[in-house]
Amino acid sequence: MNIILIGYRGTGKTTLGRELAKELGYRFIDTDEEVVRENGKTIPEIFAEYGEPHFRELESAALAGVTSGEKSVISTGGGIILREENRRLIMKRGFRAYLTASPEVIYQRIHRDSNRPSLTGKSPMDEILELLDNRRAFYEEVAEITLDTGKMPLAECVRLIRNKVGL
Repeated sequence: MNIILIGYRGTGKTTLGRELAKELGYRFIDTDEEVVRENGKTIPEIFAEYGEPHFRELESAALAGVTSGEKSVISTGGGIILREENRRLIMKRGFRAYLTASPEVIYQRIHRDSNRPSLTGKSPMDEILELLDNRRAFYEEVAEITLDTGKMPLAECVRLIRNKVGL
């Protein structure tokens, strides 16, 4: 079984994913890192050269590849759930944990991250609020458990996922 972490950027998918994989003896995979590795370009470079639709194609291909195996903890990009095909694949190929945090916590975690391009051209906080609002229903549709990483310690999140999955 795979464990697939979904949620907006800055909610702790990579941090929690690495810790959970270590505890379970699973492989850790980050779909954004897979896209960068497979294409030899950073995400901002892909966005600048080819645009968001092309990036979403690459992201979907990476998701299909990394979910085909077993015993992986997979951290997904925040927008991966925008495509119905990705949501179906995620629901078919693993246990889904939706990580959340307040917009203020997310802002504190990501406002200095230059590795993610703006998707709306708005101020960072306005973009967070808009995208959270646009994506929340998709995250909730896919989720089997929801964890607020802004309020819950990392170890507690790991424990709750392990208990829910039965590992």
